[in-house]
Amino acid sequence: MKRIVIDARMIQMSGIGRYLRSVLPAVLSIPDTETILMGDPSQLEKWNTSVIPFQVRIYHPREQIEFKRKIPPCDLFWSPHFNVPVGRIPARKRLATIHDVFHLSPLSPYNWLEKAYARFLLKRALRLSDALIVPSDFTRDEIDFYLHPKPDQQEKIRIIYHYAEGVEETSTEEQQRTLAQYGITSPFVLYVGNIKPHKNITGLLQAFAIVSRLTRDLNLVIVGNKDNFYKGIPEFEGMLARHDLSSRVIFTGKVGDRELSVLYRNACMLVLPSFYEGFGLPPLEAMSVGCPVVLSYIPVFYEIFGEAALYTNPYSPQDIAEKIYTLFCSKELRETYRQRGRERASFFTREKTLAAHRECIVLLLH
Repeated sequence: MKRIVIDARMIQMSGIGRYLRSVLPAVLSIPDTETILMGDPSQLEKWNTSVIPFQVRIYHPREQIEFKRKIPPCDLFWSPHFNVPVGRIPARKRLATIHDVFHLSPLSPYNWLEKAYARFLLKRALRLSDALIVPSDFTRDEIDFYLHPKPDQQEKIRIIYHYAEGVEETSTEEQQRTLAQYGITSPFVLYVGNIKPHKNITGLLQAFAIVSRLTRDLNLVIVGNKDNFYKGIPEFEGMLARHDLSSRVIFTGKVGDRELSVLYRNACMLVLPSFYEGFGLPPLEAMSVGCPVVLSYIPVFYEIFGEAALYTNPYSPQDIAEKIYTLFCSKELRETYRQRGRERASFFTREKTLAAHRECIVLLLH
């Protein structure tokens, strides 16, 4: 019986947590293995496997002490993020997933000490892991650019694309109830993401202010908590008031998979004008149910989505607004991108992603 131990502290988070939740079934299905999760027992009980309580905040130096204390002897230890144990651990093999190296990019808001610590952890992940999973060619290229891995470290990297996890079927009645719950009565543009600066929320809001002068028939729905946006982006509340958008921007708060599915299915479009991403799960989820997508023209988005998205210049609110308004006004164009999106999303299947993770882990176990 082989033993796999996974750092699952981020299981409830939006990006990495969603990734972890989507690929855990691949690990749990490997025969003749025991899987142990490390994290908050109350968040992990649904997985019906052994849990080691471990709730130290990620990136905090204390996690390194707790890794040393709590990781049991095992055949494989998997870090689903780059905050890997930097010292010796009782694991025969080690696996890490590096989603991006945004911490090192000029766009990151982190200070020099935070960047230095991130670089240290990323380099240790490259050096100590027996295999590294990345979600795109772009992330692999970013690792090459910022970290200069040696040839033997480059050979460890495996590109495994994500898939659209959790986009569930919902009835017409459930969709109507969900829309009513959030007070959505008009056509809407959808934003799904966090409030980090590289997501370019202020650019989206400036663009929506331009669109709102052209039509009063369109709202902006932001999946997230209003207070978090006000705290995270100091100018946000003032922008809403200045452009008279307070009644036209709807914050849903935290949503579950079923509610998010309803929003994707009913939105006129998803708009994600990011300056930087490592993959882009929300656009893939939107495309999988036929929601047209407007994306910033950045390398990773074009790699993943090709001609299935309508692209915009993220540094130009005017251009973002033009793309939103053009798509809103043209039913034919929306239908074109619905079809393209569905076709593109069909390439990123659950079966492919889970099989690739399972293969990677099985090879490490033997």
